Amino acid sequence: MGTQVTFTCDRCKKVLASEDALWEVALTCESRNGYRSHYFTPTKQQKAEWCRPCVDEMGVFVGLIRAETPEQPPTIENIIREIVREEQSRE
Repeated sequence: MGTQVTFTCDRCKKVLASEDALWEVALTCESRNGYRSHYFTPTKQQKAEWCRPCVDEMGVFVGLIRAETPEQPPTIENIIREIVREEQSRE
């Protein structure tokens, strides 16, 4: 018997292909008192795992620069097709 693992967004309940597609979202509270900072870490933290569209929709990473996917170079087949089309259009 095999084991099947499913990865689900806690917000939209979309089933994803891998755990890498999920982002852990958590809330951290900070209180500033005078010159010193006191950090409050609750003993029971609320964490969730969201898919990237949910993270974007909620504006968690406002201003985050996304790496654009580079344009793929043409395949040899596409280059040959283009050459053939050019030659046929000249005739």
